Amino acid sequence: MVRILLCASVLAVAGCVATHNPTEVTHNVQAVESQRYIVAAASVDAARDLVVAAGGYVVAEFDLIEAVSADLSPAQQTELSGHPEVGYVFAEQQVV
Repeated sequence: MVRILLCASVLAVAGCVATHNPTEVTHNVQAVESQRYIVAAASVDAARDLVVAAGGYVVAEFDLIEAVSADLSPAQQTELSGHPEVGYVFAEQQVV
């Protein structure tokens, strides 16, 4: 239950930050089907570098939560979820 509340809180903050002024970033255009995720690490730079190294596409950066929004394929999401430097990978959802 705590994890669900934490996820909702992070996504709510990410949504607020994203609508207020995300740093737009583009890397690695993908031709495969993907889904948008929030990927967190020790820093925004680390999260961005990990996503790019996995072949993902960074959409926005969130300094407040040390995370990025990224389009990832299922394989990329699985790879990042198991990476020791990644704090968490959550499917991005709109919080109403």
